[in-house]
Amino acid sequence: MESFSSQLQKIKGAPQGQEEQEVCRLITEVDRDGKERRLIVAVSFWWSENELAKPHPEITEQAKSGKLTRYDLGARGEARDNGAAIYFPCSPRNAPKDGTVLSGNLWTANTKLTGQAGRNARITILNAAARKIARQLDCLDTANLPETFHKVT
Repeated sequence: MESFSSQLQKIKGAPQGQEEQEVCRLITEVDRDGKERRLIVAVSFWWSENELAKPHPEITEQAKSGKLTRYDLGARGEARDNGAAIYFPCSPRNAPKDGTVLSGNLWTANTKLTGQAGRNARITILNAAARKIARQLDCLDTANLPETFHKVT
């Protein structure tokens, strides 16, 4: 995590900073010969404009319809049946705010863990990764990434 966080800090503000930087990827072998492999989990982070962290009308509608669950994490946290996302401010202490947020995404092919329990599990994993990165980047105090959290009702 330390080297990944350092790399994220270096590319903040650069064009490649707005591209997903994958921190973790789990792949499983599907057949006995190991010829077929399948991506089952991926976790990535990237820098984005602060505007992306604001709730958009389609997010509110998806939450109302039950397609996603919102969480009080970062500037915006949400989980679906196949992934989770967190957007959080990340400027080191005493540094000026620069209009960017760090965005995190977890995608999974695991469809056995469904419903609210699955969403809670996905956002918990992503929040843990985001906390480690925020700690390394010295912005955990302002990132709103608590160890325990609840869904937004």
